[in-house]
Amino acid sequence: MNKMTFELEELTLDVGIIITDLKLNILEINPFFIQHLTMPYRDKELAGENLLQLFSFHKSVLTAIANTRDFKVRESVNWREENHIFPLQNAAIVTNQSMLMYQNVTIEPFRDGLMFKVHNATQEAVMSIQLSQAHETLQMSARRCPMTGIFNRMYILNRLEELDANYKRNEDREYSLLLLDIDHFKTVNDTYGHDVGDQVLIWFAQLLETTFRETDLVGRYGGEEFIVVMTNPKGKTLPHIGANRLLEILARTPFKGRGLELNITASIGAVSCFDAPTPEKAIGLADELLYEVKRSGRNNYRCIEQPEIAQLA
Repeated sequence: MNKMTFELEELTLDVGIIITDLKLNILEINPFFIQHLTMPYRDKELAGENLLQLFSFHKSVLTAIANTRDFKVRESVNWREENHIFPLQNAAIVTNQSMLMYQNVTIEPFRDGLMFKVHNATQEAVMSIQLSQAHETLQMSARRCPMTGIFNRMYILNRLEELDANYKRNEDREYSLLLLDIDHFKTVNDTYGHDVGDQVLIWFAQLLETTFRETDLVGRYGGEEFIVVMTNPKGKTLPHIGANRLLEILARTPFKGRGLELNITASIGAVSCFDAPTPEKAIGLADELLYEVKRSGRNNYRCIEQPEIAQLA
């Protein structure tokens, strides 16, 4: 056993080590690194192979290698920059969520070449990822209606305030909103039961999401009331178009479920950002328009008529 090999074996049992020359030809690899290599690398004789030809590295790793080689400085690349720098298996039972090992790698000058130290960061990475996912799930639940999965009232109101502030700073972007109420929803609940009523709410929410654009905000405002907030370039804000399209889709798309087929209609109040000075007043105006529809027979929409609408009508 030569002196370098002895040093590598003594150096660590739980850190991967690769020694290369300045041209990145591999001189030595310690047992930890070899034991964790994925196939087919594990069965290959790697000594003498060129590191860059053997493995594919992203830009952050290549930059770190160049800095260490050219300027004789110690560099580090952690798993957040590049998850799996070397093709190493993860053998830890408690972190078996990942087949490959997350790694923190340091590169430093060593004699007339470079030393790569590979630390197993899988447990840290998996815990961090799970924590991030849990936080994201918590944030999602805080802004979503648990029954329908669409945005809740509080989130829509907050986003509406942001859109209004943006509109007042930059009038190149306008917004409009629809306030919708499912017609005769109480009758559905009383006749078929609350389970069917809940299914109708879920179906209606999904219909809204498929009817409007991904950039539009679709939310449950409360009970059987829903809200849709749309943004458009200046001069393209015509809320009646979205309202009319939804009514047409409802007319040809009955609710089907629990062995039932029900024709569902809606009443809609439609307003634009220039119809009211604040989002709160815009919603109040939409609510008034909605109840005008209710009083005049339902299954329709009302909006504040603008010159553009009059020309298109």
